Amino acid sequence: MKDFKFTSERYFTIFDAKISHGQLLIRSQKRDDEDNNIDVIFYDTTFIHTPFTFKGLSIKFLDNSLIPSHLLLEINIKSGENKFYELLSEERTYYVAASFVRVFVNKLEFHESSLEYNIDRGIEIASSLV
Repeated sequence: MKDFKFTSERYFTIFDAKISHGQLLIRSQKRDDEDNNIDVIFYDTTFIHTPFTFKGLSIKFLDNSLIPSHLLLEINIKSGENKFYELLSEERTYYVAASFVRVFVNKLEFHESSLEYNIDRGIEIASSLV
C-alpha cells in the first residue's frame, strides 16, 4: 500500500459522495476522444482538502509523518484506520484522508455512479489494498 500511485493527464471532477459510507468518487468522464470513464473511489473518507475539479491528477500514499502541520490541527487520523493521500494537480497539492482508494475504468453513463450498490464498477486498474 505504501507504494500506491496513480497518475492521469485527464480532467477529473468530484462526481459523487455517499456520506453514510464515507465514499468519495472523483471521475474523469468519457468523451468523444475517450471511450472510458476513470473512477477514483476513496473509502471511509474522513477529510478532504481538494478543489472541485482537477486538470491532470496524481495520487500517492503519504506517510503520516509527512502530513503538513497546519492540516494536523484540522483532522483526527486514528492510527491504523485512516491513511493520508496526496493529490497533485497543476502543481498544487491537496489531501484526502481515507481507509483506502481504488481506481476503475468503466463505461458508465453520466447519470450512473460507481458508488451505487448494484452497479458494475468496471475494471480495477489501481488499488491501495494491494
